[in-house]
Amino acid sequence: MKPLEGIRIADFTVHNAGPFCTHLLSQLGAEVIKVESAMRPDAFRKPHPVYGREGPATFDQVASNKLSVRMNLKKPEGVALARRLVAASDVAAESFRPGVMARLGLGYDALKSVREDIVLLSISSSGQSGPDAHFAGYAPLFGAWGGLGELTGYADGPPGGGAPRDGSHRRDERGCRVDGGSSPSPPDGPGRTR
Repeated sequence: MKPLEGIRIADFTVHNAGPFCTHLLSQLGAEVIKVESAMRPDAFRKPHPVYGREGPATFDQVASNKLSVRMNLKKPEGVALARRLVAASDVAAESFRPGVMARLGLGYDALKSVREDIVLLSISSSGQSGPDAHFAGYAPLFGAWGGLGELTGYADGPPGGGAPRDGSHRRDERGCRVDGGSSPSPPDGPGRTR
């Protein structure tokens, strides 16, 4: 028996952090029901040719163990269905900016009215309160906020945009990372990737 077996999660998460979180919970045994809209399917359902695949590789990774349902949360009927799902769930998970669920009629108070002991898991880039709570965020932004650029590149040059300073990887002009293990030379010398 897995630790979260018997727990049902209504999954309203989008993009990466939220879906990955609920994916981990599904791996621990929770039944996760991913809520999507026909108008706005999960962004990771779209093909990502940059990863060398024409198929939606990322969606496969974060939704492989989930059930799925489509609802239009902009319509009263969709909100009513979402509340019915939450009433039959132990946890509701969302990763919108703070206030979006409340504007949809699915804030904590609304969910608590249909399931008194509901646990609401809210994931956002800058927290649920405070001066930056209204910011939407995505991985490149987090790297910039955290100073990742200063940890990469060459010590005597500008930030490298993802290449470790130890030279274990090289960048081409588009900023893609490529293996440079066969040549220890700097990017302007022999072995430069173009």
